[in-house]
Amino acid sequence: MKLSPFKNMATAFSNSGETVIHRKVSENDRHEEHDDVASYFEIPRCSAWIMKNGFHTVALQFPDRLLKDATQVAKELQSSTTSNIYILGDTTYGSCCVDEIAASHVSADCIVHFGRACLSPTSRKPVLYVFGQEPFDMLECCAKFRHLYPDINARVVVMYDVVYHYAIAAFSKQLAEDGYCNVRFSTLCDSSGISCQEGAASEEVADSSADRLFSARVQRSGRAFHMPNDEEVGDYGMFYIGEEGLTLNNLMMTFNKCAFSMYTPQTSAARHESLCTNRALMRRYYMVERAKDARIVGIVVGTLGVSDYMQCIRHLKSLLKQAGKKYYTLVVGKVNPEKLANFMEVDVFVLVACSENSLLDCREFYKPIVTPYEVEIACNDARQWTGDYVTDFRTLLPGSSGHIPMMGTGEARVDVSLVTGAIRNMGIADAVPLGDNSAALLERNPLLTVASSHSSTAGEFLAQRSWQGLEQQLGETVVSAVTQGRRGIALGYENEPESSS
Repeated sequence: MKLSPFKNMATAFSNSGETVIHRKVSENDRHEEHDDVASYFEIPRCSAWIMKNGFHTVALQFPDRLLKDATQVAKELQSSTTSNIYILGDTTYGSCCVDEIAASHVSADCIVHFGRACLSPTSRKPVLYVFGQEPFDMLECCAKFRHLYPDINARVVVMYDVVYHYAIAAFSKQLAEDGYCNVRFSTLCDSSGISCQEGAASEEVADSSADRLFSARVQRSGRAFHMPNDEEVGDYGMFYIGEEGLTLNNLMMTFNKCAFSMYTPQTSAARHESLCTNRALMRRYYMVERAKDARIVGIVVGTLGVSDYMQCIRHLKSLLKQAGKKYYTLVVGKVNPEKLANFMEVDVFVLVACSENSLLDCREFYKPIVTPYEVEIACNDARQWTGDYVTDFRTLLPGSSGHIPMMGTGEARVDVSLVTGAIRNMGIADAVPLGDNSAALLERNPLLTVASSHSSTAGEFLAQRSWQGLEQQLGETVVSAVTQGRRGIALGYENEPESSS
């Protein structure tokens, strides 16, 4: 069975709402209840955190599948604290991101985020992550691990969905007893390096890693692990515990030089993944070429909670300006094909979102949707395509370890499109003033055989369209007397003839 790196990527973040209408709800989905709500949602830990920090107004954020338990959780927190508890009924963007905007509507002092999370850092409010504790058969997982990796000296990094974090310490201890000495266990942290795990389980895993004196720390996509300095990440295999989804897709793209295998606790199935990342990387490089061909770029704001998203937008504007491209900033809420279809003058969209929601499958969209990393490659000659892929836009910003200053001064240069085969201009060319009738002479480019003028604004694009909307025809419409219209309701107006039955 092959895992597509972009399977169902459009439904988690960009959704027209039609899937909700046609979705089939099984009996398990409707009646799934957690027997011990206090344990699953870690009510004592939440209460202690709220009381310790003296928060008066608390916002609780739940994904859709956990909303049925929201009222009970809120009641228990209300009774164990003196704070005002609010439930966020809907998220501004993806449910994996902390919704600071919705929490601000009730002037919340903090947010308690329940369920799966992308672990993107926030900037406005303190956040407590409660991932939950999904069922996990540790002995079965160990048996599957031994089947996939019979060599006890195999170099493997264990990664996992956040809902299984509580069981990793016991899993690590069991593999050590089985003789596996080169297995590294990742810990959960945001891109700032701040740990998102609390409790004895995380401390036990962290201590076991510290005892081995690993000096090199690898941190990507909300996971961090240690390894010797003389080893490469590509020397390790990746064992993922969880289900197929955005998290696994993100990890496979980030660690695309590693062989992946996975264990699904819900079905107790384990397998080596047939890597489709090469095909996915080829498609992403195609998106880079589309970004190079684009003259007008739409910067779509896909998050209002991830830290430094405004700095990323400013960085993109600087790149596009130096590349001689026109840009527009769009805030449309949850992205879907219908919303972006209203901007036909835009050649390509760049989505500023969290790492898990950046890689949208844009087959349903009329124009390509690229990531900030792909725009960086398209506009910054100093950054070359190496096969490594970055999904966290914060890595590209000035001051970060992955930032590469832009080469050159933005002078105009000529390139050949690998998509269309046409010659394209890159960089800022000298502005040529055109008259109202656009009949001014253009200076011939010595590098091209034919001088060309490109439409670089939405206004010019609109002027070239055959239909430009309803015409006002001011002063041309004959004024008519006011007449009485229909009265009643659509079921039957008063002046309608009675139907003969």
